[in-house]
Amino acid sequence: MLSEAQLSLIRRASAIECELERLDAALSLGEAVDLDSYGRATSHLRRLFVTLGLERRPREVGEVTLAELLRSPPPEVTE
Repeated sequence: MLSEAQLSLIRRASAIECELERLDAALSLGEAVDLDSYGRATSHLRRLFVTLGLERRPREVGEVTLAELLRSPPPEVTE
């Protein structure tokens, strides 16, 4: 069960994430992006995640060598 304040923060985080995705798309097309605004939005998003209780957790990837990766088949692409 989430409080109204948490839901509000989640909505704000979603809006910031959408804007960052838009800016990422512009960057990938070689368009000019205000990197100061991009950095500020990223920082705000991180702070919202922390406030909501989300934290970075390292993911166990195992010990795979480069040779093993190169021998493995490429992942399937799904649409």
